[in-house]
Amino acid sequence: MTMKKSFLISVFYISVTLFAQDALLTIKDKMSKINTVKAANVFLKDTSIHGQLSNISSINDTSEVDKMLFSAAKGDIVEFASKDPSIGLLAKILSSKKSMHYRVNYIYLNQAELTKSTIDSLRQVIIQKLSQGEKFEDLAYKYSMDGSGENGGNLGWFREGVMNKTFENAVKSHTLNQVYTVDIPENKWYYVVKNTYKPAMSEVRDILWVQVKVR
Repeated sequence: MTMKKSFLISVFYISVTLFAQDALLTIKDKMSKINTVKAANVFLKDTSIHGQLSNISSINDTSEVDKMLFSAAKGDIVEFASKDPSIGLLAKILSSKKSMHYRVNYIYLNQAELTKSTIDSLRQVIIQKLSQGEKFEDLAYKYSMDGSGENGGNLGWFREGVMNKTFENAVKSHTLNQVYTVDIPENKWYYVVKNTYKPAMSEVRDILWVQVKVR
């Protein structure tokens, strides 16, 4: 189965084109004319521009940088200092909208490695163990066939429209603490899922990030 933070970490180590001293003002002027994600993608095709698009949500992203971005208004350009004093970081808020978010824990079983009958048997065992009081997180660690088992199958908050439609529709149709199965046979994905939080409305913002050589 949600780029901005990785960009902030890695951006300090990327070799960039050397800009003149007035580069910051020049880039800010160009960014001021960009108001959509489509326009930002065109802007980023310029090989002299080093940047990327990302999005943040108020329910997931709570660092100091995120708080600054949420305190700014749509259309604002926010300037940040980087670890490298010769590089400036600019972020423009392209859009701001409300979106429903969901949160579940899941156990993933892969039909590429198991037969369907084995998966059905395993899911019956898992559901029985849950009814007997075993913790979902412990069973996810034991049975889940992807890395999520390491953290108890916690998928974290995800916003509406980003997950596989079958999976998302199943999540929406169940209530808090319900345990259920989800089948996505076309991908050979099978799940046991538990809704762990009530759905929550969160603000989502599209951000254009650009780095500029200022010295």
